[in-house]
Formats: sequence, C-alpha cells, structure tokens
Amino acid sequence: LALPNYISYMRYFVAVVPTAVHAETGSVCDRLTYHKRAWTRLEMLAFLTVHGRESMYYAAGERLEQIFPRTGAPPLLDTCLEVFEGALSCCAGLHAHDEICDRELFMFPMLSLLVHVLRRNAEPAEAEPIVLDFVQRAQELCPKSFVYVDSRGEESVCLLFGDLVQATRLAVAAGHAKTEQLRGLQPGSIRACDGIHPGTSAI
Repeated sequence: LALPNYISYMRYFVAVVPTAVHAETGSVCDRLTYHKRAWTRLEMLAFLTVHGRESMYYAAGERLEQIFPRTGAPPLLDTCLEVFEGALSCCAGLHAHDEICDRELFMFPMLSLLVHVLRRNAEPAEAEPIVLDFVQRAQELCPKSFVYVDSRGEESVCLLFGDLVQATRLAVAAGHAKTEQLRGLQPGSIRACDGIHPGTSAI
C-alpha cells in the first residue's frame, strides 16, 4: 500500500510539460499528450485521492497554473480515472522483448488507492467527486483482464485484476485490508470471499 503513503508526504504536484518534440519519435509532446499517458494518469489519480486538486499545478515559465481549477468544468479531469485506457510505451512497441505489460504493474498501486479511499469513506462529503466516482466505478476502471499483444503481433487475453476489486471491498469492510491478503487472498480467508479468484501473478 506504498503509493498513498508516498503521496501523503507530498505537498504539491507540479507537472513540467512544455511543448517539445520527442527525441526518438519526432512527435509533439505537450499538456494534452501528458494527460493521455497511463503513468501520468495514475500519478494524478494518486494525488487526487490523497490531497484533492487544489495543489496540482503546471509549471508555466516562472509561474504556476492550476491543472484542475475549481471554476467551471476542468478539462481532462475525468481522464485521471481512465488509467488503463492511457497510452503506454510498452504497448506501442508491441512488448518487443515479450516483457510484461505496464498494466500489470498498475494493479497493486490501483488497489492501494482503492483501499485508501474506502478507509476514508466515512466522510464522503469531504471527498472530491472524482474520488467518489473512482469508488463507484472501481470494477469498471480496474478490468478483470486485458488484451496483450506480443512482439509477433499476436493477441491473447490475460488476467489482470480478476476478482480483486470485490475482494478488496470485502477485506476493507471486514477490517482485514492488509498487503499480504491483497497479494494472495485465498478463498475462505474471509467467508464472503469464497469463490473469488486472484489477479495477475506476473509482477
């Protein structure tokens, strides 16, 4: 459950995203492409769940601009939830060495964020609307499986979260949300968890 703990020590989130040309691909990189990347979506979601949006900024020359201002409907805010729809270099390169997909590396950080939010859910009025959406849509946002494309371009369906979102909710409700349980939750460890299957073991 390290990600929320690490974020809790941060006071500000500052994204340094000037418009630039990627040295390898020649593509333009800017604020819009920053929000399209899965890793940055995960980082932003983590900060949002712990601190909210007030201290999140773009570095704009010698000043700071709020990434998600309170006035109006902040553009791109909802994309923070869509971590697994974000762009990944490993997928763009067709997992050249048949390495595991970064989506699998996201599983435990996402579960740790869900645990953090569920534990704080006693004060829902204080939570950001996007955080409440994360809780309500967790099963949709944390897919049970995903399509892996290997270096030969062949597709296969691989296990991702399995039933771990449901298991996490049950574990937190039972007061047993410990890292070792989330990592290898076995049927019968909590009576309501009978029949629940684990997620990916690739990591």
